[in-house]
Amino acid sequence: MKRAFTLVEVMCVTATIAIVAAMAMPAFSKARNKATAGACLSNQRQLGQAFQMFLMENKHTLPNSTVKPEGKGWLAGTIVPNALSDNNVVYSLDGGLIFSQVEEKGIFRCEATPDDKPVSFSMNQVLSGRKVSGIRKPTDAPLLLEELTNDDGNFTLVNYYLTEQGTLGVKSSYIPSRNNTLGNRHNGHDNVLFLDFHANAVNWSTEECWLECLRVDYKGK
Repeated sequence: MKRAFTLVEVMCVTATIAIVAAMAMPAFSKARNKATAGACLSNQRQLGQAFQMFLMENKHTLPNSTVKPEGKGWLAGTIVPNALSDNNVVYSLDGGLIFSQVEEKGIFRCEATPDDKPVSFSMNQVLSGRKVSGIRKPTDAPLLLEELTNDDGNFTLVNYYLTEQGTLGVKSSYIPSRNNTLGNRHNGHDNVLFLDFHANAVNWSTEECWLECLRVDYKGK
């Protein structure tokens, strides 16, 4: 006659399974986050290829960094008048200057971005409309960054400047809004596409990011 498990034995087995599962969860979570970050980098690299093709067709001049009506900015969309929330742009991704090079809406976002955000990346405003030949160190020039929230596709730095000491200066008593703040979605890191079209994870603070964007060494047209 087969012996049945006692209640104590069943409880011990259940507790052991629960402990093993709890120990495994951080590893699974880390692996999932790593996979998401890798997919995000892949999307940025594909956008980098799209930018390269755009440059070849447009005299090596970068597109406008802000959301514009169709065919006038790297992203296309309509800004909703008097909107006070983060969602103040209705995007029309297939009307942007870069979309025609990729024709895939999914690569404009990272999976770690909230579902209601169709775009995860913003273009460095310092590079808006610039000729690539005028940038001394493309390897150090951030082109696309992940923002905390993305309501205009544009990493805005108009209220900041570099002092002679290479630190951050502020033109007015402007308080930074969330639409020029890094997202830190990948275990405190952000993915950045640079102007030489390589993409890396960085662990900049938002202020360090502003400095890196502003330090773009521009030598002229």
